[in-house]
Amino acid sequence: MPIKFDIVPGETEHITLRGVIRRNPTLLMRVRTPKKTFSLSRKALLLGATLILCQILDGILTYTGLLLLGVEMEGNGLIRDMIYAYGLVPGICMAKVGALLSVALITIAAHRRKWIRPIILLLSAVYVTLALVPWTLVLWYRL
Repeated sequence: MPIKFDIVPGETEHITLRGVIRRNPTLLMRVRTPKKTFSLSRKALLLGATLILCQILDGILTYTGLLLLGVEMEGNGLIRDMIYAYGLVPGICMAKVGALLSVALITIAAHRRKWIRPIILLLSAVYVTLALVPWTLVLWYRL
């Protein structure tokens, strides 16, 4: 049985700071696999998709910048070492696959734990500010 996706009406449950359990109506994306079925709320899914888009754009900009300007431009020492050890494309791909898996886990956790959602939003804003804008400016003024 392949993986199936459905959009269904549902509700999310969370516990307030006072310990009250609340349920709110929402749209859920239900994912069915051969072994398990789980759901994601629309808000958690959109926030996760935003962070995934940031990761993909950063991978593209990083590849372009390092290809044109050299590996020394990479600010993350771990990624720079992976690029020196394995090459430009494998090094960036390993870093981005790890980041995308982390985002997927955080997005799944954000369905039940609403306090994670603002953290995902904050991570997206920080990512845009500290990764996407600097690479865009460097490439814009160097080309």
